[in-house]
Amino acid sequence: MAATVEIVRVTGAYPGAYETIASNTVANAQDVHQETAGTSSNPIKIPSAGRSCSYWVNTALRMITDDGNTINNIKWYSDGDMGFGTAVACKVATIGSGCMGGYTQATGTIGSSGVQLSDTAYNHNGIGSFHLAPETPIDAAAYTSAGAQLIVSGTLTTPGWMSGFVVYQLEVGPSATAGTTAQETFTWQYDEF
Repeated sequence: MAATVEIVRVTGAYPGAYETIASNTVANAQDVHQETAGTSSNPIKIPSAGRSCSYWVNTALRMITDDGNTINNIKWYSDGDMGFGTAVACKVATIGSGCMGGYTQATGTIGSSGVQLSDTAYNHNGIGSFHLAPETPIDAAAYTSAGAQLIVSGTLTTPGWMSGFVVYQLEVGPSATAGTTAQETFTWQYDEF
């Protein structure tokens, strides 16, 4: 029998609250878990210059039930082809492990733009003991099943334990098309022994 593991999104003030991602989570200009695309009252605004960002999306693996085994060697990757459309990029990094290790709430101007994801902005409420890896988030398309996968810290052995966070953010430029973007699939992989 295998352990039961779920993907969660963490939102809100530290230490945050987690919600199971049953099928989707939407990256918008707000710090909430929303599963239905196209219904947000706070979409990311298309800027006249520069870029606007979604609030960063904090995701992790959480063990629900165990079978006496250990889950480790956790990895995350994309399909390598971000289909969000012209002038929309997805940047990603990972941070921390353990009980909310390294979690920092996403902030910004609701309904307009989130604060750009960086190691300085994502600094565990000023404690500074956790750092993004890489410290400057990179395009999610760089992480694929056949290439370099994003290595996520953490070992899960007990129900309730969470992995390190995979934190991603959409960046929107002036030439983006208004409306809902296409959905993308991100994959989590791990060993259980």
